[in-house]
Amino acid sequence: MRASEKVLPGWLRNYDAFSAHLDEQLADENPHTKGLRFVNFAHALLPRIPQTEGFEEFELNKKLSHDKGVDILTSTNESGDQLFAQSKFRIRRTDEIDSIISKFENFEADHLAKSYTSQPALFEDPNEPAISRPVYLVVTASNLNALLDNYRQSKRSSRPFFDSLMEENRLRFADGNQLLLSLQSTYRKSFEVPSQMRIKAITSWLHVESVHLGVVSGLELVRLYEEHGDGLFFENIRSFLGLERNQDRESVNRRILKTVEELPEKMLERNNGITIRASAVSAGADTELILDNASIVNGCQTTMCVVERRDLAQDNLLVAVKIVESTDLWEVAHSANYQNRVRQIDLDLAKYLRPQLVQKAAARMGISVEPDSSHGVTDLIATISDTQVTYEETKALYKGVFSDRPNNIFDNHYNKLLTTVLDVLYEKEDAADRVFAGLFVISGASRKGREEVSRILTETETLYFQRFKKAAYTSYISLLAAGAITNTNLAERAADPQEEATRLLRFIEEVRNMIETDDEPFIEAYLTSYEILSESGFEAITEESGDALVSKNLYNKIATTPYETYYKTLCMRLQRAKSRQERASSRRQ
Repeated sequence: MRASEKVLPGWLRNYDAFSAHLDEQLADENPHTKGLRFVNFAHALLPRIPQTEGFEEFELNKKLSHDKGVDILTSTNESGDQLFAQSKFRIRRTDEIDSIISKFENFEADHLAKSYTSQPALFEDPNEPAISRPVYLVVTASNLNALLDNYRQSKRSSRPFFDSLMEENRLRFADGNQLLLSLQSTYRKSFEVPSQMRIKAITSWLHVESVHLGVVSGLELVRLYEEHGDGLFFENIRSFLGLERNQDRESVNRRILKTVEELPEKMLERNNGITIRASAVSAGADTELILDNASIVNGCQTTMCVVERRDLAQDNLLVAVKIVESTDLWEVAHSANYQNRVRQIDLDLAKYLRPQLVQKAAARMGISVEPDSSHGVTDLIATISDTQVTYEETKALYKGVFSDRPNNIFDNHYNKLLTTVLDVLYEKEDAADRVFAGLFVISGASRKGREEVSRILTETETLYFQRFKKAAYTSYISLLAAGAITNTNLAERAADPQEEATRLLRFIEEVRNMIETDDEPFIEAYLTSYEILSESGFEAITEESGDALVSKNLYNKIATTPYETYYKTLCMRLQRAKSRQERASSRRQ
């Protein structure tokens, strides 16, 4: 295997693996739904492939059920060309190619006819809209090399139109091989720290010891992102939070965006700028610096707000930049974010757990993180993945497993993290992948458990236990269930970090294997655990309070009750249920 392939997940290493992954993800869909999902995948991927260079504003055809051979279209570009794409998940025969070309031929006739609003005039009317020149694209997950060769040698009915389109350079193909190459490139730009980055300031850099200080233009930030993608932020504590108007996003990102849009010349004085950590810094030409293994460790929000409005990022929009030359990544990242609105536990966890790491681990398994505001490969995976996980639930499970007690899921005490255990665990090269793979499987089984609860206990859940749908609670229930089916009490911690690291990794992988073999025992344990925790809420009811205190006191009761109390109760009930089943089975015999 080439070194360049080692960083790629298995399903992206070659065409056969990629094709098999798509088949697996879409296996349970009927032909119509399978086609729609592939259309959505193609729509997300097309702006990233070479065949669509020069086209913008990709949109789904509003008449997908009567698309006349066109699923996706773009706006007309400066050359007067407009792209029309047909996506077809699999193309296996030459007559299927001919059918697509035939639809393009009919579409072109209709398109040209509708482009004229009146009879041709003697003189050109400047107010008459220009007629766009159609350019056609066929998108498929199949390998078209042999099929296209066969089609060129055939005498199919649409061959003349095919030949004319090819001669005029108006027909393009993006088959599975091209889609794979684009996905591989997008994956690398999403999860690989740039090995080398060039950054140019508007004036000379101030260099003091290991720090370079300078000012760059908004155009330079946009260029850096377009060249390196989300890999720029892979070592950042947080990924881009998006621009939605809620909570801290309103007070931070919306304010940054408002400055970009309304007062770009004030950006330098209003914004704290960005911090970049690089393993080595050298001088380039003029005011350019060359950075090795560099990442923006603080300033993702600022950079992405500028990128989101790249049309306004002119020379008058300036941003302060601090570059720290250091091989001690987490000391720089931790210090750069210490004064921001980032919780201490998130700072301490970032080395092992942060949105980018969860997204990367999920991408390696071909599943998506939802909700997700990333701009890389994860939004593409979301269109084809049958499995989704959430960052918040993954983080809650992680805290429950790697804190001195699982109840830290609720407390967020950073000093309760088993950092010495994590340091030992992560000495194993593949530890992160193994941990996340197990947590994702637990999360998926947990979702099935929640669905079963909603089906069986709809009224009770609606009245009292809405909070059990939150990540902290459902993760706590999941860890109780996982502990019960593996006879593992997570509240018992080995004194030796090496021993505890081995025990916890074995626990995670044992749970994963059991669920993947048969998830029914986990779901049954989940339901029983839910019932036990529910009883903690009902214990708050008195004659005076009625039902009012059930939800109010539930948090205090669960968070302060020792984990082993619930764990041992759960094990007893599961054992009793098993005994009842065995007696009933014995009587029937």
